[in-house]
Amino acid sequence: MAVTWLVYRSHALVAEASPATAAIYLSASERNRVLGLTGCLHRERDTFLQYLEGPAVALRSTFARIVADRRHAEVTLLGEGRRQARRFPGWWMALTPPAGPAFAAWATMAGVGAGLAGADAAQAIAYLACVSEAGE
Repeated sequence: MAVTWLVYRSHALVAEASPATAAIYLSASERNRVLGLTGCLHRERDTFLQYLEGPAVALRSTFARIVADRRHAEVTLLGEGRRQARRFPGWWMALTPPAGPAFAAWATMAGVGAGLAGADAAQAIAYLACVSEAGE
């Protein structure tokens, strides 16, 4: 079954390893399960990078909620589209492992050379897929 996807980057307005950051993960995981969304969230210093996929209406309403959320600023949609299969099946909200490589280190190894602030959708998705697999 085809799903709609999107990937975005935002500036995190909550401290790393804080109750507010934990609340984002816990509430997103539960809400995504109810809405049929799956995806992966990465936190690196004060930047969130997230890929979400699922039913179009649920995805659009979730992204609108993220844009309006006071824990995020400068929400930038990097890309969106449709695909035949989920990239993160069964993961209501995968978290990249804290000990995983930083985006810049991955970009250097992958030969793409962009930092997290300059990443495009394809680079963001490739990074999230790579580091989420390392955490399985």
